[in-house]
Amino acid sequence: ASPFHSACVRILRRDIDRLGFTSSFTIYDTADSERVIKDIVKDFNLDEKAFAPRSILGYISRAKDAMKLGKDYLQECEKAGDYRLVKIAKVYAEYERRLREANALDFDDIILDTVRLLQNFDDVREYYQKKFRYVLIDEYQDTNNLQYLLASTLAGGYENICVVGDDDQSIYSWRGADLRNILEFEQDYPTAHTVKLEQNYRSVDNFLKADCLPMDCDNDHSDDPDDWLTPFDVAMDFPGVGMIFVYSRSHMKPKGKRGPRPRFHVYFICTETTNSEIYSSWKDRLIADYPYFDDGAKDSARFLF
Repeated sequence: ASPFHSACVRILRRDIDRLGFTSSFTIYDTADSERVIKDIVKDFNLDEKAFAPRSILGYISRAKDAMKLGKDYLQECEKAGDYRLVKIAKVYAEYERRLREANALDFDDIILDTVRLLQNFDDVREYYQKKFRYVLIDEYQDTNNLQYLLASTLAGGYENICVVGDDDQSIYSWRGADLRNILEFEQDYPTAHTVKLEQNYRSVDNFLKADCLPMDCDNDHSDDPDDWLTPFDVAMDFPGVGMIFVYSRSHMKPKGKRGPRPRFHVYFICTETTNSEIYSSWKDRLIADYPYFDDGAKDSARFLF
C-alpha cells in the first residue's frame, strides 16, 4: 500500500529511461518549481504581477492533468487566439525543457509520466498489470483525471479494482478532483458490485442526524431549482446535544453542473456554558442571548429571532 506519488516514483525509477530521463531524476517541490517559473518569466520579459509564478503553475498543473504536454498546450492556445494563454503556454514549454535538462520532475510529472509510460509501452504496462493484479483505492471521490487514468490502466489487465468513496464528501475540486470518477464508476465497470456502508459506529444518533441533515433536505444532483436550499432554510434543535445546528447555503448550482458546488455553513450555538472565559470572549457575539461560534458565513440572527 502506498500513496499515488510514492507508487509512481517506484515505477519511474525502473523505467523512466524510456521517456529520456535517467533513474536518478530529481523531484522538484513547489518552491523549486516557482523558482524556475520566476526565472523564465524574467527571461521572457513578462510582468511578474500579470504572470505570477504560482498562477502559471496552476495553469500548467491543469494542463498536465488533462495529459497536455507543453507543445500540445501551446498549439491549443495559439489556435484559440488567447494572447495571455499563449504567453503562459510558452512559459510551460520552456519550463518543461528546463526540467528535462535538469533531469527533474515536479509533482504533476510523477503521475503524468507514469501514465505516459503505461499507455505508450506495452511491455511496461503488461508488467505492472501483472504485478498489481488487485487495485484498491480509498477516497476515490478525490481523485483527479491523471489518478483516474493511472488506476484504470493498471486495472485494465484483470479489472480487479475496488474503490471506496462518498460523492457527498468530495472537497478537493479546487485542486483538480473530478467527481465524475466515482459517479461514473459503474459505467466504467458494468460488472462492479456496490456495497453501501450506511451504519455508523463512531457517533451518537443525534450527531448523525445533524450530519445527514443537508443531504436529507437537499438534492445536489437535481436539475430542479425548487430542490435547492436557499440560506437559512433549515434549522434543527436536538434535545440532549446542547447545541443547535443551523445549515445555510448560498443559492448555487448543484453538483455536476457548471459553476461552484453547493456549500453548507454550520453554526454551533451553545445553549449553556460553564466556562466564564469562553462566554466573556464571545459575549459580543450573541444570538438570542446564546454565545455562538460560526465559520465566517452570514449572520443567522435574523433567522433565529
